[in-house]
Amino acid sequence: MERKPLFHFFPGDIVFSLRGLCCNFRCPSSYTQEALGEIGPHLDAYCVGIKGFSTETHREVANFSDLCGILASTEHARTRWGLQVECITSVIPTMNDNPEELREIVRWIAANLGPDTPWHVTCFVPRGECSHLPCIT
Repeated sequence: MERKPLFHFFPGDIVFSLRGLCCNFRCPSSYTQEALGEIGPHLDAYCVGIKGFSTETHREVANFSDLCGILASTEHARTRWGLQVECITSVIPTMNDNPEELREIVRWIAANLGPDTPWHVTCFVPRGECSHLPCIT
């Protein structure tokens, strides 16, 4: 659960996720539809990290290879629970910076979540185990 402003949930307003007033969930890319079924009724928003658009990329970047499960759970959050869904991708040089794969993410979001779904693309900052990777300049 996050306790920070949701700027896209109510554009122009700052809404904090405090006790059901506006509760949002940031998915670490491993929640199943069953798990979402337990928490879905209590959420207003769902943020999912889409690390890449192939099983190989997702395994390499997130050490989690069930991309189809992530996408299905994200669609389920939107359709079953009517949650405001936001997607985020941190572009990591040499790992998930393939332009065609990024286009596939955009196509999937537009087709399955709707063209108004926010997609946050963030710049990778090398730290820890990934400190050997280049930074996007």
